[in-house]
Amino acid sequence: MARNIPIPLNGLTDDNPPKPAPSGADERAKLAAEARANLATARELIETCGYHRRDEELAELEAVRDGIAFRRSGVGWQRRSIC
Repeated sequence: MARNIPIPLNGLTDDNPPKPAPSGADERAKLAAEARANLATARELIETCGYHRRDEELAELEAVRDGIAFRRSGVGWQRRSIC
């Protein structure tokens, strides 16, 4: 019995959309500023509302923003340097 399995055709047909161009320095700076503002708002809301269930996620995002990677361990998150 034959099974119908979808096969991705990316790159195999002529009507594919073009690959996105890498962001320029200005665009990256704009996105980084937006991310910093959103993280500051998130931190403020968590502190104001006392909703500390998201402390780990917020710490992870802030670490990524600061260039530090986090790795999930058995009991939580562990910091490690990206470089």
